[in-house]
Amino acid sequence: MGSSKRHQRSLKAPPQMRRTTRSSKGRLLSDPTENTQQLTSQLRQLGLYAANTLGDGNCLFRALSDQLYGTEGYHLQLRRDICDWIEKHKTRYEPFVEDERGLDVHLQLMRQPATYGGHLELSAFAHMARRDVKVIQPGLVYVIEWASGWDPAPPDVDASTPSSSSPPTPDETLDDRLRRPTRRERKRAEKDKLPPPPSIDDSDDESTGTVYVACVGSSSHFRGSY
Repeated sequence: MGSSKRHQRSLKAPPQMRRTTRSSKGRLLSDPTENTQQLTSQLRQLGLYAANTLGDGNCLFRALSDQLYGTEGYHLQLRRDICDWIEKHKTRYEPFVEDERGLDVHLQLMRQPATYGGHLELSAFAHMARRDVKVIQPGLVYVIEWASGWDPAPPDVDASTPSSSSPPTPDETLDDRLRRPTRRERKRAEKDKLPPPPSIDDSDDESTGTVYVACVGSSSHFRGSY
């Protein structure tokens, strides 16, 4: 009888399945507090600091908008611009898509606010804006050089694109690097009490330097570094 009770006590209920979240996954990989402390130390050694960025899924685009325009307010437009750039250069970025469903599905999800951006979007931003991007994360610093490995080939053309003999539409004449805001975007900016963002061509020489981005907590949470 005693042996039977001991056997019953040794039996354990099977562990319940739990949905994996960004926070739970982070705890399995490393201690977020230690990551933050190490990152802060790295930034301090480089003479930089991480700006507070809302971790709402838009943090990468908020950080890039803050670096490019001095405000996070244009993160939605910058998300659209980056997705448009990737779509126009599919053959360049398609081999690097981690989603097994392909680039089209990836872009469909990435166009939605609160979808976390990653290295693919950082690379596309560097190529589009012609700016080097230095990524700083605990124990690792690397640079995405916009001119390294970039083939300045014309954008991909599909069957729906007008032939070269057709006159270009206004959208086709916009600079591919960072198109000027459309009328709808200008109205939205006025509604949000934000001036329309300047195009890269309107920027001065000082704004053509390296963009610094820090990965905080996980590879999906980014902050601008200054």
